[in-house]
Amino acid sequence: MLKEIGAEDDYIRIKTNKLKNYQKEYFAFLDKTGRTRIRGNEWIGSTDFNVKSESKTNRTIKKDTKSIINDTRNLVSNRLQTRTKGVKINRVDKEYSCYEPGTNKIKLGNRADEYTLIHELGHKLTETFTRREKKEYNKLVKEKFSDYKKSDFKKVKGASGEYWILKDASKFVSTYQTRIYDSKFSFTFDKVNTHLASEYISEGLKCYYKKARTS
Repeated sequence: MLKEIGAEDDYIRIKTNKLKNYQKEYFAFLDKTGRTRIRGNEWIGSTDFNVKSESKTNRTIKKDTKSIINDTRNLVSNRLQTRTKGVKINRVDKEYSCYEPGTNKIKLGNRADEYTLIHELGHKLTETFTRREKKEYNKLVKEKFSDYKKSDFKKVKGASGEYWILKDASKFVSTYQTRIYDSKFSFTFDKVNTHLASEYISEGLKCYYKKARTS
């Protein structure tokens, strides 16, 4: 899956052996994104970001935008950068971050860091999937949630609104990875509508790179 964003097999195998508490099928999918450190500025140079809003905010910004982008560049693979090339990055005075597919913009909130940006790049990445990749990815997510019913979830309220998460997310890299967007179509015949499980790869990428850095 996703051969276009693959990386050095030997290096990835070494790093993967050191990463614990992750599901095997998840690593089989994510390892192909790689972890090559890129020192060039091709991705940064092709990324439109605006830091003017940083001087206007009344809240404390955890990390400045340029530092976030540079640190992200040094973490993620060259192939992932290529797949997400051209995305626009803006700073907003909000407590949460998001990716807007309609405008091809990532909006980084006040608490954002490089892992936040990696998470949002995961959303951008899914927009570049080929038909084959989408089919395989949708199959993976469907299988991952296949054993869960609506009663296994609880509704919570976050900074961006209400959504559903699993009560027991021990088979996922984080609770937020189980997020199901709240709508009348969230569940069908007591089963999860996995088309609304949009955080699976995004949260997975974030946790993968964060764990890889500290391993």
